[in-house]
Amino acid sequence: MQAAKKLEDKKIVLWGAGRLGKVWLDSLRAMGCEPAYFVDKSYAQIKADMPVKAPEALLAEDKSNLNIIITVSQPLYYDIESRLKIWGLADCLLAGDALKLYGAQWRCPILESTITTVNSVLMPCCVPFSAKPQSDINFLDYNDTIDRFLSMREKVRAEIRQNETRGYCLDCPLIELHLGPSDGWGKIDAINVNDRTVCNFRCMYCGYYDRGGDLPIPDYRLLMGALKKRGLLSDNVSVNIGPDEISAVHNCDDALSAFKEFHCCIFTNASIYQRGIQDILENGRQSFIITSVDCGARETFAKVKGRDAWDAVCRNLKKYSNNGTNDVRLKYIVLPGVNDNQKDADGFLRLCADVQASEVEVARNFKETKEGKALPESALKTLEYIMETAKSRGVPVKIFPSEFFHKDELLRLAQFL
Repeated sequence: MQAAKKLEDKKIVLWGAGRLGKVWLDSLRAMGCEPAYFVDKSYAQIKADMPVKAPEALLAEDKSNLNIIITVSQPLYYDIESRLKIWGLADCLLAGDALKLYGAQWRCPILESTITTVNSVLMPCCVPFSAKPQSDINFLDYNDTIDRFLSMREKVRAEIRQNETRGYCLDCPLIELHLGPSDGWGKIDAINVNDRTVCNFRCMYCGYYDRGGDLPIPDYRLLMGALKKRGLLSDNVSVNIGPDEISAVHNCDDALSAFKEFHCCIFTNASIYQRGIQDILENGRQSFIITSVDCGARETFAKVKGRDAWDAVCRNLKKYSNNGTNDVRLKYIVLPGVNDNQKDADGFLRLCADVQASEVEVARNFKETKEGKALPESALKTLEYIMETAKSRGVPVKIFPSEFFHKDELLRLAQFL
């Protein structure tokens, strides 16, 4: 097969040795291509019929003779893509049109696997398309709601597969080329609860607050029950709750009770303690919360968040952590001239220690990135200090979203990952 021969001109490495990685391996072998090995962060625990190495093995490869195919599901794809950029291996990534020659077909993994709720509508994703496909929620009949969602999804699916412009999804970076059978497509494994109704903070970098507060939201117990009864949920459903403040919703505990049996990522500012969040953290599904604290002092907190709630946030984070038995992750969005100083960095690190944070995320203000502004030296040094200190204490560090940083900033911070 000519395409297979062309693909084999370079060494092929698959990043991701899970289900999708094995689908790619079988498909490539059926084409006559033999990848060299997998890389996977859990390489020591994985058994496969091909060598599995640590991701760092790529650093020893000859870039001019290397093709890397990322074989993981969303949202891990973008973490790996960012790591390849940091390592200077972006040119080795085989993606998009380059793979079409080898028998792959267009598909959207988000469309096939995701439901996003935004108040009174269901959508297959949460990317802000200008003509976003969506279906209205029938609050009196959730089976009817699901029927209309599936009909809408099938229409978009057909456009993606048959139309080079990809229908509604023109130029969407999430569209990918898939090798292998389509068995299992359509099972929902990710649910985004994105009810942009209310937030009790006024963060200086955010515009999601004050969207009404009394807008209708679904009865998630009925919605999840209907999806489950129809056999549309996969065995490993993940639920992402945010970015608005779920704890400020009037029926928060009722809404959260629908997700107790699932793996959940909850974005919360932790200003209001909710037993429903605690129950999810303790559900044995490796659920976690992420709180963007962005400072380490009360006066800075009030300036950044628009509200004096420092004591409540610290107290509630400790309760959620339960002496480190629950997964609590803290984030620091650096804001030049506001929190890029030693006092706030030290206070943030003390809070990380007090709540026994399982991970530290660092980020920058996306508005300044869009304006083309580079981080000043004080901001970079603050992030370096936080990352280096956290890492020295054995706390994993993550840059997210890495797309908010300029390339030279990423390269400078990468040494602390």
